[in-house]
Amino acid sequence: MSMTNRPARSRTLFAIGYLLLTFCAGLLLVYRVDHGRGTDAEPARFPEPARPEIVEPMAKVTVPPAAASRKDGGSVASDPFGEMQRRLQRLEDEMASLRRQQTASFEREHALILEELTSIAKAHQDRLNRARALLRETKDNQARLDADLAFLQARYTEEGLRVSVSEAELEAGPAGGVSERIARLADVLAHNPRLRLSLRGRVDGAGSASGDPVALEAAARGLRDRLVAQGGEADRIELETLGEGRPNAGDSVSEGRARGVSVDVYFISP
Repeated sequence: MSMTNRPARSRTLFAIGYLLLTFCAGLLLVYRVDHGRGTDAEPARFPEPARPEIVEPMAKVTVPPAAASRKDGGSVASDPFGEMQRRLQRLEDEMASLRRQQTASFEREHALILEELTSIAKAHQDRLNRARALLRETKDNQARLDADLAFLQARYTEEGLRVSVSEAELEAGPAGGVSERIARLADVLAHNPRLRLSLRGRVDGAGSASGDPVALEAAARGLRDRLVAQGGEADRIELETLGEGRPNAGDSVSEGRARGVSVDVYFISP
């Protein structure tokens, strides 16, 4: 080929390429117009091919041997679901039995605890009732003692609580008994088991008796005998001896009851 034909050939190839490019651009423009998309739309994306799903082999399922049941002339058929239901039923029965045992044990323990608490409460209530009864008795005794002391005209002295029994009261009371004050004094001694009495004879200023200790002790002994006759305890009644002289054992109450002699009664608390 000659050098003069080369430019013409190049122009021909350029023209052919330009026509092909124009043709392709036209086809692309027609495609976009037909599909309603602009020139700035994203390029078409083709879906990725789906990956094949790998299926793992199934684990071997062990079915428990079912209880054989004979049907239709002795044929054996397996029933795994029935066996599972029977096992579940046995488990439920065992759980129910266990619950009953636990409930019975709890009820026994509860009954024992309740019985013990009831016994303790009863013992406390008994002690409380005894304390209340003792308090009421103490209040009643105190009220009775206050009334008796007021009736006996008791006086508080440096030596203690004192009741004076006059010469006239040492004489025999109505129908050969004792005076009302001596009877009340014996009642005080009976209702207060921890109380003790100390008897001391003294000369009454209005009387004519001398301070003979024998006569004074005889008067105190006479009062003690009357208190013992009314129910008083002799070992809770003391006699105070004044002087060296003492009445003979054969002295009677009337002999010891001298004119102008009275007896002071002192209350000795424990």
